[in-house]
Amino acid sequence: MFKFSVIGSGSRGNAVFVRSDKTTLMVDCGLSLKRIISHISAEYAKEPKFNGLLVTHEHTDHIGNASRFAKKFTSPVYIHEKTAQKYCGDESLLNYFSIGETMSFNDLTATSIKTSHDAAKPCGFVITHKMDNTSLGIFTDTGLITAEMKNEIPYMDSIIMESNHDTDMLVHGNYPKYLKARICSDVGHLSNYTAANTLLDLGKEKINNIVLAHLSEENNTPKKAMDTINIILKERKEMNPKISIALQAEGLPFFDV
Repeated sequence: MFKFSVIGSGSRGNAVFVRSDKTTLMVDCGLSLKRIISHISAEYAKEPKFNGLLVTHEHTDHIGNASRFAKKFTSPVYIHEKTAQKYCGDESLLNYFSIGETMSFNDLTATSIKTSHDAAKPCGFVITHKMDNTSLGIFTDTGLITAEMKNEIPYMDSIIMESNHDTDMLVHGNYPKYLKARICSDVGHLSNYTAANTLLDLGKEKINNIVLAHLSEENNTPKKAMDTINIILKERKEMNPKISIALQAEGLPFFDV
């Protein structure tokens, strides 16, 4: 078993902290180092040595402070070569992966999973403990549920799933038409309804944790995201996960996968 925490999630910055007995990982680094260190220090007495920073794609809210993080913690950075074209930092710390590749970190593995977003080579990650096979899926910034995601979601013990927007709020909101079209497109972001129905259709019966992430501050509310998933998951009475909302301004506690 291992632990994870969403330090912050949204269009202004994202970072997920993962830790097992032998491994410490960060997934994306779009938040300030001060924010990240403060969150970690609330759980751990001293700053950990990171085994790797995993990068999903090159948008600033995910990669903006990656080079600073890597420099401070002397952390290897695991990134797709095309994504790395937007990385500004010490290239000697870069380790390139292919989409679908599994990387090994002591007692954990991390597999990159194809997503669908307007980025060079976007991906999510499935992180798995080698001993007990417990798995965490991290799937944000995708306009649709890819075939690769569909193959993985049924096996997840915990999942961080994008629930970006309420469709009615987006349609009737103040965003210009081109931006609304981009968000609703196959390379945009998932709605509350799509996220909830995906978990209804594919989610593991005994899933422990569902974290709804990357909520729009303009086109969604935590209440709308929570109400949507609660209503839809009532159809699966055997599913009784802890459901949490990842916010932009504050982090979540640590969860056991």
